Amino acid sequence: MKQVLVFPAMLMALFFGSITAALAEDVDLSGNWSMTVNGPTGPQTSEMSVTQDGQAISGTITGSQGPQAFKGTVAGNAVTFGFTMEAMGSPLDIAYAGEVKDQAMAGTVQFGSFGSGDFTAERK
Repeated sequence: MKQVLVFPAMLMALFFGSITAALAEDVDLSGNWSMTVNGPTGPQTSEMSVTQDGQAISGTITGSQGPQAFKGTVAGNAVTFGFTMEAMGSPLDIAYAGEVKDQAMAGTVQFGSFGSGDFTAERK
């Protein structure tokens, strides 16, 4: 009787293990995105161009401050990226952390010591 129950249990474990592995695969963010950032100075819109190589992402965010090159990572549906820009003569680290769902991203953004906000982005 134990042998009869072991085989179905093994099949279920294999099936659910395959589904879990498929869900954990990294998403492909390559392409162009429209982004809105709600920060301390109000909403700002920008365009984001992403190149992806494995879990590494890079590209350019172009907004009111001009183009900014960024680097980051994607793992499963979690994404982090950022860049350093000059603000009032000093470097300012901008750090994004969010999640990808379907053709959209959403999460938080930290503006160094100037505060935080949130962002959304949609694939173009």
